[in-house]
Amino acid sequence: MKGNKNYFFCRERPADEVEWVRAAQLRLEEAQRPLVLVTGVFDLLHAGHMRLLFQAREKAEHGTLVVGVNSDRWCAEHKRVPVMNFAERVTALGYMPWDKLVEIDTQAELRDLINRLRPDLHVLGTDHLGYESKYPWMRKMFVRSGGMHTTEIIKRVRALQYGKGE
Repeated sequence: MKGNKNYFFCRERPADEVEWVRAAQLRLEEAQRPLVLVTGVFDLLHAGHMRLLFQAREKAEHGTLVVGVNSDRWCAEHKRVPVMNFAERVTALGYMPWDKLVEIDTQAELRDLINRLRPDLHVLGTDHLGYESKYPWMRKMFVRSGGMHTTEIIKRVRALQYGKGE
């Protein structure tokens, strides 16, 4: 399957059968390099998320793409309560081009995951541009969202709901 750029057709799996594990449980003995890690909330999956995931997949070509999805608790503590719960966000990611999907519940769990996996690249959205890595061996890549941001989508929906739509 790897090597085919038509991911929507070659990576398809039933969304209700998406397999994911907690970050602490992830074992990647069979992982191939390059190993690329993408982390995020992935709430209201949109074109910016897709751009992020597909660029990460290209960087992981012939390697392994691990997508870390922040838990509902993490989101509530660090950003905002997500519109979609964890199960809904994972289901939406079901047809995206990843090899392993993990739930990240704490910063310590993310640090442990990074230390165990030692990814070659950590792909993030540009909303993380100020992110300082504690891992000098790990490269970072920031992907522009093309103007799509979940927070902006929520603001537009609220404006429409209260008659202040564009």
